[in-house]
Parts: sequence; structure tokens; C-alpha cells
Amino acid sequence: MFGREMKTKLASINSEVNAKLLQQAAADTDAVNKARGKHYAGAKAKAIEREISVGDKVLLRQNKTCKLDANFLEKPYIVIGEKRSELVCEDKEGVSVRRNTTFAKRLPSQDSGVAGDTQVIADGASGSPAGDQVQRRTQRQCCLPSRYGNYRVH
Repeated sequence: MFGREMKTKLASINSEVNAKLLQQAAADTDAVNKARGKHYAGAKAKAIEREISVGDKVLLRQNKTCKLDANFLEKPYIVIGEKRSELVCEDKEGVSVRRNTTFAKRLPSQDSGVAGDTQVIADGASGSPAGDQVQRRTQRQCCLPSRYGNYRVH
């Protein structure tokens, strides 16, 4: 028991194979219990999978000096490395910064098409070439409640 030889007067089968099997079974049970505890702790902390990976474009959070400042910097950075919860990002000029993942927000890729709540429309009214597009949020359809029936607003 516990890697020591038992001192008993009872007759028993003392085998190293049985001891190794018992140790392996205990290690397996311990691993299962650790995985179960890790899953439980992650669920209680409402942990989510990391959505930022190497090669993604991100916006970095900035320190606000007044209430009118934006939460994130306007120039995008590219993630060139990550280690645990730390990101190494680089901008177009080649300046690299190191930030925690909580200070970064992933930009949607341009080739992914139309996002769920936005629509892309051609901007032909401004007199620019037809290739320019403006991205706008969709708006809900406003209508009168059904209790008004055929009532018309003048």
C-alpha cells in the first residue's frame, strides 16, 4: 500500500504486477476527477474559448482621457504571436506591442461577406464609382400595432 511492503501476519498474494495495476487505476481515476473539476470550474467562471489567433486583425483598447474618446484605437493591428493570455501585435509601420487578450477585439475579415446585422449597399448617390460600397446596419421594419387595423396615418 502506498508503495510500501505490508507487514501483516495474514496470508496474501504480494505481487508487483498487482501493485502497478492499482497505481495505474488510481492515476486514471485521479485524471478523470481533475478533468471533471476543471470543466466545473470553467463553467462556473463562464470561461469561453479564445477567438483571437495568430494572423487575425485586431483593435486594441486605448486609455480614455475623456468620456468622448473611443474605447479602441482606430488603426488595426495584426497578431504575430500569442502565449497563454498574452498577444504580440504589430501595426503597418512595424511597431509591435504586447497586450493581454482582454484588451483586443477581433475585426471581422473582409472576405467573409455580409455580417449578420449589416448590409452592404452600392454608394451610387455620392457620384463615386460603382465599385465603392458603404456598410450600414440594417433597420427594423416599423409598423403600427395590429389593434389599429386599417387606420392610416396622414
